[in-house]
Amino acid sequence: MHDLEPLAAAGRIDVLRADSVAGCFERLAAERVDFVPVNRFTAATAVRTAGLDPESFRMSRRPFHRDTLNLLISPRTDRAREVLSDFNEALRDLQDQGRLRTLRSEHIAHYRSPQRAGPWTATFGDRQTPPPSSADTTADDGTAAADAQARAATAEDDADGADAAATAPDEHADVAEEGEATEGSASDEVAGEPLRLVSGPDYGPFADPEQPEGGMTTEIVRRVAEIMGRPLDIDFRPWQEGYRAAAANEYHGTYPYVRTSYRRGDFVFSEALYSMPIRIFTRSDSDLRYEGLNDLRGTTVCKAAGYYRNDVEDLVAAGFAELVEGDSLAACFRQLHAGEVDFVPISRYTGEEALRHLDDLEREDFRILDQPLAEVDLHLMVPDSARKTYSLIGAFDRALQELEESGELQAIQERHLELHETRTR
Repeated sequence: MHDLEPLAAAGRIDVLRADSVAGCFERLAAERVDFVPVNRFTAATAVRTAGLDPESFRMSRRPFHRDTLNLLISPRTDRAREVLSDFNEALRDLQDQGRLRTLRSEHIAHYRSPQRAGPWTATFGDRQTPPPSSADTTADDGTAAADAQARAATAEDDADGADAAATAPDEHADVAEEGEATEGSASDEVAGEPLRLVSGPDYGPFADPEQPEGGMTTEIVRRVAEIMGRPLDIDFRPWQEGYRAAAANEYHGTYPYVRTSYRRGDFVFSEALYSMPIRIFTRSDSDLRYEGLNDLRGTTVCKAAGYYRNDVEDLVAAGFAELVEGDSLAACFRQLHAGEVDFVPISRYTGEEALRHLDDLEREDFRILDQPLAEVDLHLMVPDSARKTYSLIGAFDRALQELEESGELQAIQERHLELHETRTR
């Protein structure tokens, strides 16, 4: 139950145990507990097993916690370490190429089929609570300034789709209506009108005018626009400037961004353009390991100013880790190199691109831990104040799905990752 450990240790919740997940939902239905944190698919199975009505429950929109499923090998197995090392290396290759996500998506789609899910997907799984208000957001509520020296990334933030908390339906406010917004903005969709988007520089391999095709997500967005039958105009501007311009409806949207509580107040998000794990960078001579939150107890973590903090907020809130804010991603890596902090959590690609442009640091001075700290999705964001926001997002997502089903989406992703590997060798 390490997803609950920080809250229980801080005395903020009481934890009751049941013999099974189905037993937990029986207690929830009987109002003996307030919520059950579990992934939506296990929850669906448990509710069916318990013979309960899915309409009796609702699922929070914001993930409660992200956890991982692992392969276990007995230490008594012959060549156990060698087998595990080979397995992890092959798994990382699948993950970094985007193929692991494809496999997951295929199995989830099978699970959601009417034969497997029945009415569950349309009731429990798709019912969502309103996005949190700005008062509930963390201090990381803006975009990240690009670090020109390190060619660092724009801000990334918490990803949706992890374990959520199931609650009784009358414990939260009603789901907010998605009403029409103001007219006359650049985001008012007109069929055949050029789609005007803005992105930013120095975020290889995802977005950068100096990258081939403007980066991975730029090529994806271009192909999606072609499938939609929309001409496309893309501007590259400093990240904060582009973010503000998109929020002010000067553009139909901006990309690539990660869905956050703060941004959900101003933007609607497409389906994922790419999903990437957040990795822990530490010093090569460090004995730091990560298999769970307890492994990071007593550490100091550096996050660049303006960057997401959702991957470490549980650690910090529980007093497991101390948060240090760096002026930039480059500054965080310099503090890590100097021994002032213990680790820097960032995507492998963003970290490697940053280190590639830091002449005073060597890549060999750092290592990346195998276990991801979190996983985030990159999206197109469309301002929620635009009159045709939802029809635009709907058309974009349908074209993106067509690109994925044809295999071209994965091909684009893999090609840009291969180019990244060539640049950072």
